[in-house]
Amino acid sequence: MEENEILEYKNQYKKIRFLGSLADEIAYVGVQCGAEKLMDYIDLNCGAIPDGDFECVIDLDAAKQFLKLYTATAESRFAFAVTALMQMNEGAFDAVSRFCAQVGETRRISKVVKNAEEALDIFDSLILVDCYDNEDCKKNIISMSDDKVQWTYKNDPHKKYWEKTNGDLKVYYLLQEQFVNSAIAGTTFKYEVNLESTGIKDDKNCAQTRVFTLKRA
Repeated sequence: MEENEILEYKNQYKKIRFLGSLADEIAYVGVQCGAEKLMDYIDLNCGAIPDGDFECVIDLDAAKQFLKLYTATAESRFAFAVTALMQMNEGAFDAVSRFCAQVGETRRISKVVKNAEEALDIFDSLILVDCYDNEDCKKNIISMSDDKVQWTYKNDPHKKYWEKTNGDLKVYYLLQEQFVNSAIAGTTFKYEVNLESTGIKDDKNCAQTRVFTLKRA
C-alpha cells in the first residue's frame, strides 16, 4: 500500500473521530437536560466508534471496509444527537449552530488560499463524506474558476443518515455552513449551500436539488 493512500485513510479516520466527538458533545447536552438514556439510544441505533489511534483500530488489509463502517457510524451519531436535542427543545438549533461555529474557530485556516481549487481541498479536509465504492456520492463539478467552484452530488452523501432518524437534512447543511465558514473565515472564500431545487441537471439529465458553492467573498 502506497504512503499517499495510507495518509488518505488516516485523514478520513481523523474526520470520523472529529464528527463522532461533536455528536457526543451534543448528546451529552441532552443527557444533562434530562434525557438520561440518550447516549444508550444512540449507541443502540448507530453503534460506537472505537477509541484509539489509527494504527490500533484500522486493519490496513481491510481499511476501506473499516472506514466505510465508521464513517456511517459517525454520520448517524451526529444526525441522531442533533435531531434528539431539537425534539427536546425547539430552540436547540440556535445553540447547536453557535456550537458548530465555535468548533469551526478551533479549526481556522490561517494561510493564503490561492484559488477555488485549493479552497475545495480545504473543504474536503474538514467534512466527512463516504465516497468509498460509491461513485454517486462523489462531487460533480459544474463550474470552476480561480474565484469560484460549484458542485452537486447525484446522491446526497448525508441524506440517508438524516432520514434514518427522521431528521431534517437542511439542519445538517445549515450547521455545516456555520462550521465551514467559521473555519475559513481567515481566507477570502465563503461557503454557501443552496437548499432549494435549482433545475440544474447533470450529464445524465438527473435533476440536482442542491448546489454547493465556494467563492471569494
